[in-house]
Amino acid sequence: HLPTNMGEGVAQAVLECYASLGKRGKPNASEWTVLAGIVCRTLQPDGLANDVVVALGTGSKCLGFGKLSRTGSSIHDSHAEVLTRRAFQCYLNSEVRRVCAGEASSVLTWDVVSGRCQVRPTASFHLYISQAPCGDACIFPDRLLCGLDDGRCSPPRTTKRARISEHETLKAEQDGQATATIATTGSAATSAAAATIAAATGSSGTSAATTASPPVVVVNDIHRTGAKPVPSGTQDPKEQGVDYHAVGVFRTKPGRGDPSRSMSCSDKILRWTLLGCQGALLTRCVDPVYLSTVTVGELFDQEALERALVSRSSKVASLPKPFRRAPPLLFRSSRLFSESQCCVARELERQQIQAKISASGTAMLWYRDGTRCVLSISVLGRKQGVSKKASDQAGRCCGCKASMMAMHLDTWDKVTKRRQQDRQRQVDNNTDEDVGVETKGRGSGAGSQPVSYARLKDGATDYQRARRAFQEAFPGWVGNGPAVNEFCLQ
Repeated sequence: HLPTNMGEGVAQAVLECYASLGKRGKPNASEWTVLAGIVCRTLQPDGLANDVVVALGTGSKCLGFGKLSRTGSSIHDSHAEVLTRRAFQCYLNSEVRRVCAGEASSVLTWDVVSGRCQVRPTASFHLYISQAPCGDACIFPDRLLCGLDDGRCSPPRTTKRARISEHETLKAEQDGQATATIATTGSAATSAAAATIAAATGSSGTSAATTASPPVVVVNDIHRTGAKPVPSGTQDPKEQGVDYHAVGVFRTKPGRGDPSRSMSCSDKILRWTLLGCQGALLTRCVDPVYLSTVTVGELFDQEALERALVSRSSKVASLPKPFRRAPPLLFRSSRLFSESQCCVARELERQQIQAKISASGTAMLWYRDGTRCVLSISVLGRKQGVSKKASDQAGRCCGCKASMMAMHLDTWDKVTKRRQQDRQRQVDNNTDEDVGVETKGRGSGAGSQPVSYARLKDGATDYQRARRAFQEAFPGWVGNGPAVNEFCLQ
């Protein structure tokens, strides 16, 4: 029972939260970035909803395979969506600890039988991304705009016939001056895209303008992604026009130089709709946590997002409980992120500043921890301001695997104590109720040998069964290999 303007509300909450964080870690005047955030919505007894941003991330970089950390001290994938998920996991850790300590939580509740937390039925989580996630969701019929002479929809680069970005469409919508005439080229994809544009701009196929020639939207190409198909999957035909890309295939992150083996954000979000956002480690402490909605700003295309994030998940025949197929509802927001690539280019053009824009090298991770907020800034996966010669531990930033492992061990200690309390109450009450199932071999324990990150993940047996079901349906998933998970905390 979500409102039709749910996406706009989620976008506004994340954008306002980002604006309140000050300048630290944000792009310079000629730099751009991608923003993502997760909003927690809780329903109050009076029926009103309370929306709170609980996790946020910015970034568009990732490390090449040759630069991956073998000690867990660097963040390998610093795309905004991935950092937001890691921030969300930090938030969930804090909520689990609160519940185990007996504190009230409007989000999680403790289940005595499973010995884990569960999301309350009155709580839900909603993801916002300032532009479509990289990979399959970015492949859709391209829009070409011609005939507009007021400069409003002219892209930042000067060409005789340039592609119109979703930024110009959204800007025109906000100004209430978007009109378009659709010129089709005959293909089904073209016709569908033309209809989409007409619906988005409020046009019925004829222009409302009477004093000037209207813009003409033509679709004869596709918006392209730099993400590369995985080696074992279908490869891009790279033919002209709409046949350049294969669609629906798994891809690795785009980038220059040393290639990355991190999967695209489209593929990772697809996986979250099946395995949850909590990851392997937290599955030991909380049942799977799913996103209810995904809201996208620029480069929004309903068909591409449905294909990338929803339709593909049907390939998974079944999942072991408590996992399930949880496709999110998709929303579009017309609110502009002022530090997106298009907005930065447009602002420089407005100020008549000749400068080359580039992606920001900094990344931001922010989350709520009770009554306080935590902000971490990284550059190339390491803590900002730390020299390259500094030790791995000194360069470790919030969100890296080593940091997440340390946080999880602390949370696991609280969960173990809560289970022990439940078992003691069971003995005192002389009941036969099963308490805290699947608790053996889950933690390092006092005086035990150091446990590797890989072993902790393998110990999440429920998650590993679900992961195997996912990989059977999608054997093309590559990842960064087992070597990056074999470290122990120093």
